[in-house]
Amino acid sequence: MQREIDLKSPRISSLRESSKEINRNKRLLEKTISAAGNFSVLETVSFHSLSITDFVVVLKYALRSVGHFTKQLIREMESASWNIVAASNAIHDCVKFNRKDHKGLVFESFVCREIFSGFNDPIFGIEKIDYSEDQRRRIFFFEGFTKLRSVSRKMVNGGDLPKTEFFKMFAEMSRRVWLLYCLA
Repeated sequence: MQREIDLKSPRISSLRESSKEINRNKRLLEKTISAAGNFSVLETVSFHSLSITDFVVVLKYALRSVGHFTKQLIREMESASWNIVAASNAIHDCVKFNRKDHKGLVFESFVCREIFSGFNDPIFGIEKIDYSEDQRRRIFFFEGFTKLRSVSRKMVNGGDLPKTEFFKMFAEMSRRVWLLYCLA
């Protein structure tokens, strides 16, 4: 009996490791699903009843997607055997980490700096449009907001775009930031 136990011990260990990996992947998928979020709360936003609360809700969605994208970015870098500390030093060379998981904050600040670049510009880096009045400009961006808030991820996958998780998270983050800008 001891011999049988000894023979089955490596198999049991292997199954336990496999179970741990499956649970890690399950948690990752759950986070990805929650990162997609549900924009149904935005369906009630109308042009005449805009409030700071609407902006804050969309801001939270945008910042959450930046965090999820950054985590995916770091996972991709680690799987490609990048030296994460060296990469973070290339962004901010004076940062010292108290904890290993803080390295993501450097990358998150970089992504935020890049994706929100020009956010305070009234035309957000897009080609100038001849606006005869401020109200027309506001309507233009709000119409963009209402069109984009109902776009599904399936629409992105329908084209000849990459179908990787990395691209999906990038596209979702970009969409949310653009929604935030249109609402602003």
